[in-house]
Amino acid sequence: MPGHPLIEAFLADLRRRLPDDVVDELADGLTETYERHRVGGLAEAAAADAA
Repeated sequence: MPGHPLIEAFLADLRRRLPDDVVDELADGLTETYERHRVGGLAEAAAADAA
């Protein structure tokens, strides 16, 4: 499942300031949380905001 543009923009900003391995870990958690919210019934934008 592709990520949401809000999450991708957030991660891109973090990549400019943090090491890639740190951002990769954060990306995993954000993606899992986003997907959990989507499965729980939230719309894409709401799930991205919640994540």
